[in-house]
Amino acid sequence: MQHPVEAEAPKPVVESVDFAAQIEALKAKNAELIAERRKDRENREALQGQISELRASQEEMKTAKLAESGDYKTLWEEVQGTVAQLKQELTGGAPCKPR
Repeated sequence: MQHPVEAEAPKPVVESVDFAAQIEALKAKNAELIAERRKDRENREALQGQISELRASQEEMKTAKLAESGDYKTLWEEVQGTVAQLKQELTGGAPCKPR
């Protein structure tokens, strides 16, 4: 009657082999997920770098535009002053300077 006992003994060995295969599969999947996570992190960091560069570029453009606008504003004010002075001279408000 020892036969039934011996027949059941190999069964745990098969299960342990299945567990070993499952552990190896889980290790492989874990390594795959870790690699994907690293790649995602690298992509995110690259995108964040591009966003930072775009923001810096926009700030430079905005600063340049404001500086340019400031120059035009100064020139515009000078031209408006000259136009006002010439209008005043033409309408007789102020005497024209002799040549």
